[in-house]
Amino acid sequence: MSNEDMVTSRRSLLAAAPMMAGVLGMGLAATQEARAEGEAASKTDTFERMMSTGKLRLGVANLEPYYYKDVTNSDAPGGVAQDGVTWRGMGVAIGKLIADQIGVKLDIVESTWPNAVAALQSDQADVFFFLDGTPKRATAVDFLPVATAWTSIGLLVRDDANITNWKDVDKPDFQIAVGQGGSPESFLRGQLPNGKLVAFQANAEGYAAFQSGRVNAYGGSGMELTLAQAKLGMGKVVLPKPAIGYPSGTGIRFEPGGRFKSFLTTAISYLYFSGQIEAGYREFLEFRGIKGDNIIPIMRERW
Repeated sequence: MSNEDMVTSRRSLLAAAPMMAGVLGMGLAATQEARAEGEAASKTDTFERMMSTGKLRLGVANLEPYYYKDVTNSDAPGGVAQDGVTWRGMGVAIGKLIADQIGVKLDIVESTWPNAVAALQSDQADVFFFLDGTPKRATAVDFLPVATAWTSIGLLVRDDANITNWKDVDKPDFQIAVGQGGSPESFLRGQLPNGKLVAFQANAEGYAAFQSGRVNAYGGSGMELTLAQAKLGMGKVVLPKPAIGYPSGTGIRFEPGGRFKSFLTTAISYLYFSGQIEAGYREFLEFRGIKGDNIIPIMRERW
């Protein structure tokens, strides 16, 4: 290359430098703007978004009495219709109460129990009522420090059974069917060291054993047993003393700010102690044709 060519190239580079700097500056500015937008989005907590969008996104999974997909689309009280489907149950009742009181719409997001944590993590749902907190789940999502309801542990027994205390059934000749691997089985094994528990993989098998008289009782949650007694059309649900049970939880995403968690903690406490969650439970049972004073409450203060 001649000296003249070198001088020409140098002049071209110098002339292009401002333009290159401008392009690079625009690219850097765009990157910084995108990063800032991303950070701003991540700092927008669930409470702020709920109020700005006017929607509370409730995760649901079909399981009575918590969530029930009413395929008949009945216009009975307690239902929430969305996309041609009517949802009912305790969780739906709670979500509707909260949404109505703060002036937002309840947006129902259907999921499954195995995918409930993932639905919260992936920002599909804001809250999942009756998702119980376990050490494993707590590594992935957050939980409210208050109980949404209390799950009692009781027995479905025959009408002529006279049972008042757990000691009345803590004996080898009184056989109790339980669902294998569930929380009721764990509680009952701890409560009845001398009792005879017969575990079944499928709840239907245990109920069949009770119906046929192969076992004396079926042990489970008060809510489950209430529904089972209505379906079987036999027996009665008892809650032996001392009453035992465990709290039902509420799962949410973990957010450092904690505004949504604080809001829901206050809301659930108010609805629980004012009896409105209990009322939602009984409203669902009535829809399923279950009435009466012998329904085991979901408020442990009423056990």
